[in-house]
Amino acid sequence: MLFLTEKINIELPKEDTIHSFLKDIPVASWEGWTITRKGNTAHLNFSVTKDTNVGIYVIKLKDLWNDLVRIEPNLKKFDPDLTKCWVTKMIPDGGIFSHIDYKRDRAKLIPIGPNKGEIHYHLNWRSKPFYTYKYTGPTITRTNWTHSVKNETGEDRYVIQIDNSNV
Repeated sequence: MLFLTEKINIELPKEDTIHSFLKDIPVASWEGWTITRKGNTAHLNFSVTKDTNVGIYVIKLKDLWNDLVRIEPNLKKFDPDLTKCWVTKMIPDGGIFSHIDYKRDRAKLIPIGPNKGEIHYHLNWRSKPFYTYKYTGPTITRTNWTHSVKNETGEDRYVIQIDNSNV
């Protein structure tokens, strides 16, 4: 049973090649996430815009899927609904403040490259984290519990996000 996180045992032997591919995507191909807090709640207003106010850029997974599975066929094992998935690039100091995802209970996160990152869980959106999970590979994360992310490194962080509400 998933409490907050659960590692997914799918190997990605070509992860370094995927990382190089993502790093080589031109800046103009990425769109930004613009995120604000929805009133005095843990929920967010979210839109895809030309730039970002949180340091996160995205491309719809469906736009890269054929190239990515050509590089790493094991990605097919994640069985994504390509209409609800993103590839994200979080720049240094980027991140999302504590929140609860809208209409999503959990997500499959596939960190790509050496900068895998971590997720912080909070008892409520106003409190400091009580638990931090450091990604080592593909993971199912609970997104209907208050959580936050921050890239405190000097390198871009890449993650394939697969909506997984119906697990």
